[in-house]
Amino acid sequence: IQIHQGQNQIAVVGTTLPTMLSVLVRNTANTAVTNAVIDWEIISGSGGSLSAASSVTNANGIAEISYTLGTVAEAHVIRAKVQGTLYSVDFNITAKADVVSSLVISTPPATATAGTDFSLSVTAKDTYNNTVLDYPGTISLTSIDGQAVLPAASTLTNGAKSFNINLRTAGNQTVTFGDGSLSVATGNILVNPGTAQIVITQGNNQSGYR
Repeated sequence: IQIHQGQNQIAVVGTTLPTMLSVLVRNTANTAVTNAVIDWEIISGSGGSLSAASSVTNANGIAEISYTLGTVAEAHVIRAKVQGTLYSVDFNITAKADVVSSLVISTPPATATAGTDFSLSVTAKDTYNNTVLDYPGTISLTSIDGQAVLPAASTLTNGAKSFNINLRTAGNQTVTFGDGSLSVATGNILVNPGTAQIVITQGNNQSGYR
């Protein structure tokens, strides 16, 4: 038994593979074997489904089956085995995330100190909550705190990135992450005033003559 077609496919979660999984069975004389029963088994990969548990080789010694991916972005292994023998082959399939449907941020702090950095991460997710590794968007940050020091707009790395944020105005403040189409905002972050300091602005270390 050998793989005929369908190996190493990459397809979007929740879809049926564009190419059917098919195997070719030959005997020791290298002649196609007809009516051989092929048992199909999901070795790894959650939520996937085969169109049938077995199929039969045709006049050309080929048996095929379709496979529908589950909704988790992960690797799948499908095994085809000639029934009643030890002969088998494995298909390696990759389920990738669907297009981005939302931006998700890490849990923001309930409070922050004015002028002190804290970080929040943003992740691009598809409708099944998979991280979209090839997300192409650029994330910009805005805040109702007009004095906030925010990082420059940036792309994500493998669908995620951490941003340092510095809020400067006391009171409840929010930060919004957006790409021009999708956006997500923190809830209120209570910014507490920083510790008061006295700083010499001029007149230090003077000397004079009488």
